[in-house]
Amino acid sequence: MAEIAGLVGRALDHRFEPVLLDRPAEDGAPGDTPWSTRVPIVFDLTAARAIGHRDAVSKREAVAATCAWLVDATTGRDWRDVLPVAAEYYASLFDYAAEDDAG
Repeated sequence: MAEIAGLVGRALDHRFEPVLLDRPAEDGAPGDTPWSTRVPIVFDLTAARAIGHRDAVSKREAVAATCAWLVDATTGRDWRDVLPVAAEYYASLFDYAAEDDAG
């Protein structure tokens, strides 16, 4: 998560100091993310690379392009209107006051 947060921060030219929690994130609580799972998810591309797969773009480039699209799509609009399905699942993850209290 720290790596993803760092890539997003760089893509948006935003500097911040990450705050690491001393406990696992609970569902809907500060530290919870769309990638939070009880068991780690690991993607192994060894077999794909053995037959020639190469990333189309780097992770950094992909995050930067996604951030640019999100900023463009939501400028002047409520993000929940632009991404209603994401809002249904992830709106609780944006409780910044609770995050500040947890840090």
